[in-house]
Amino acid sequence: HPVLPTTHVAQLQYNSYYLAGQAGETMYLGNITAPFHLVAVRQDLADTQHVRIRLRYPLDGLKRLTVSIDSPYFYLMDGIAPALFRGHIGQWEANKFMYDSSYFT
Repeated sequence: HPVLPTTHVAQLQYNSYYLAGQAGETMYLGNITAPFHLVAVRQDLADTQHVRIRLRYPLDGLKRLTVSIDSPYFYLMDGIAPALFRGHIGQWEANKFMYDSSYFT
């Protein structure tokens, strides 16, 4: 039984999506199994777009990337490797960010 009324529903083919963030009137859904793929969804759910993120860095050692949106940027984080990548929303190309300045878990 839904908590909220289901007047607007977006049908997603997979159950591996998570809310990566919001910028303006657009919500972004990341995908755990396809970390370089986002779905951009308008708040009224009238339109969706598929986004492909490009990473200018070798993938060696990166195991579980997730995306976080904080307009005007998006971030790619591994959580295991000390790696953080940042890019501009709309350009969708990530580069190393804060390289060798800190470690996190």
